[in-house]
Amino acid sequence: GGGLPAITGGARRLAAFVHADMVGYSRLIGQDDAGTYARLARLRRSLIDPALNRYGGKIHTTAGDSLMIEFSSVYSAARFAVEVQSRIPEFDEGEPPERRIRFRMGIEVGDAIPDGQNLHGESVNIAARLEGSRIGVSEGRRSHDAAGQWPVPEPRVQACIRG
Repeated sequence: GGGLPAITGGARRLAAFVHADMVGYSRLIGQDDAGTYARLARLRRSLIDPALNRYGGKIHTTAGDSLMIEFSSVYSAARFAVEVQSRIPEFDEGEPPERRIRFRMGIEVGDAIPDGQNLHGESVNIAARLEGSRIGVSEGRRSHDAAGQWPVPEPRVQACIRG
C-alpha cells in the first residue's frame, strides 16, 4: 500500500535539534506584513544564516516564523542559540518595543528519522515543545549525557535562549 517507508537501522541519526519560533509573529504580520517579512529576511541574512554557517547548523523546515535546525553536537546548538539570542536585540534596537523581533528556542539531543528535508522523531517533537513552553534546554538525561558539559553555565544558556 501507500504507507510510510520502512525505517531501517541506518536511517536514524543522533543530532542536536534547535526549534526557534518568533514571538508575536501573527500580531507583527497583522500590523505590517511586508515590513515584518523584510525585517525577518534581513535578520536571517545578517545574523541567523552566518551563525548557522559558523556552527554547522542545517535548517530542515521553516513555517514562516519558525525554524527546525539540526546540529552535529549540542555544543554547536547551544552556542548558536546563545549567540543569536544575545545579538537579536542589537538588530532591532531602533524599533519600538511592540515591533521588536524576538525568538523562543528549544534544544534537544536524540535520534531523528530523515525524510527528504523533514525530520521525524521524539527528539524533534521535544525540541518544538521546549520552545513552546519557554523552558529552553532539555533537562532530559540524554542531553546532559551527550553533551558531557554545557559550553556555558546552564542557567545562562536557559536565560539566553528563552528570549
